[in-house]
Amino acid sequence: MKKFALISGALLLVSAPAFAQHVVGPGVDLTFNNCVNEGGITAKNLNCVASQTNKVHGCFKVPITITGFVAVDGSFDLQNETNPGPLNPFWHYESGGCNNSGLQIRHDISVSGGCDSENNPWGDFGADASSFITAYVPGYNGIPNRGRILISIARSAANPTQLDPVKNWYMFHFLLTTNNRAACAGCTEKVAIVWNSATLYNNEGRDAEVLVGPDKTANCDQINGASLSTCAATPTRNSTWGQLKALYR
Repeated sequence: MKKFALISGALLLVSAPAFAQHVVGPGVDLTFNNCVNEGGITAKNLNCVASQTNKVHGCFKVPITITGFVAVDGSFDLQNETNPGPLNPFWHYESGGCNNSGLQIRHDISVSGGCDSENNPWGDFGADASSFITAYVPGYNGIPNRGRILISIARSAANPTQLDPVKNWYMFHFLLTTNNRAACAGCTEKVAIVWNSATLYNNEGRDAEVLVGPDKTANCDQINGASLSTCAATPTRNSTWGQLKALYR
């Protein structure tokens, strides 16, 4: 219930956004090392013999002007290619999981390790917003080797901003560490992370805008040599706030 309280606190900032959704098409990129405009890559091997922090950057583009922008929900799937059975301990990021500290989220572009040409919707040093990994669900949808990651980033409803089309926007970066590699087996396994969707909320009562699919490079990152077919085999499915609440009933 502690995690549910964090989710509720994040979404209170946006003053009950509308749940109706309007899919506006491709527009998300997921890259290691740097943002997409600065040459971020979509495949990387983890260092499983020493501690390492990897930065996975999320960027997006909108096809229309979005005024009154206050928050975003993101949905991701982690798919293990090596092991078709239940996820090994290294890939258990949920509260109480073996590697629960191995996945973190930041929304501060100033420490993202680059991203110099992306636009920032969160203010200097991310001061205008709060970010949360709101859920990690291993074995999601009855598929043992899959994990569902949900995130929320929110500004105050009293302090909205505008997202302009054509521009590339920074959204977040994950910190993916190998600090617990010895205690949590499975670090070397082949895994793909797919960014399913980004749902953009406004404070003007209009439908939320949903971005799905890649913009410039790919919405899937391959870890430890995972194949592109693993990316393709992970279906894109939206997760709304209503679906998220259902996970905690």
